[in-house]
Amino acid sequence: MFRGTLLETIKTPKISVDVNIELTGIFYVLNGSVYDFSTKYESLPISDTSMTLSSSTLATIQYNSSLYSKYSAEEQEFKVTVISPSNTDIIYSTDGINYSSIAPKFTDVGIYNIYFKISKFNYIPVEDHITYTIYPASIGECEVFMNDWFFTADGTEKKTIPVVTYNKYTLTLNKDYTVSYHNNILPGTANILITGGGKLLWKLECSVYDI
Repeated sequence: MFRGTLLETIKTPKISVDVNIELTGIFYVLNGSVYDFSTKYESLPISDTSMTLSSSTLATIQYNSSLYSKYSAEEQEFKVTVISPSNTDIIYSTDGINYSSIAPKFTDVGIYNIYFKISKFNYIPVEDHITYTIYPASIGECEVFMNDWFFTADGTEKKTIPVVTYNKYTLTLNKDYTVSYHNNILPGTANILITGGGKLLWKLECSVYDI
């Protein structure tokens, strides 16, 4: 049998962490705890120090955005998708000066500069910009309508005016597309060549009316 005096066993935690209090730049440093054998109390000294807030202390916002789309004849809204975290604040600008929470919208084919800022408490704020492009659509995706299909040959050019629609919107002749005619004087089948311009790409050649 063991006889003697049993001394108290003290397990003193080893603590050394920095605690950021509301991003004020004041950090409270928790030092190693101290045990007082006379009072049998453990104390945890706390000292404060002013430090420059480091970005490594904050979490990172993850996001992505589209860089391009195809002309659709309708307004297209540009939006940044935040992957993490949720409930962030996003503001947009098209000039890098005036910002709004309303995402910008574009209709016409073109290249647009978009600036945006993303923020959330305890996260590194994001300030970024991208070049967003709306590419022309293919004229092969359009529908072509003509009112006049038959003409009587008289030695002069015979022209029917095609109406081109895309996504149910009527496009403008000599702005969105141009038309040229071939074999449209002598009896036979005349050809129309529709060439996209601005909002449309490529060419569409049709043998569409008779003389």
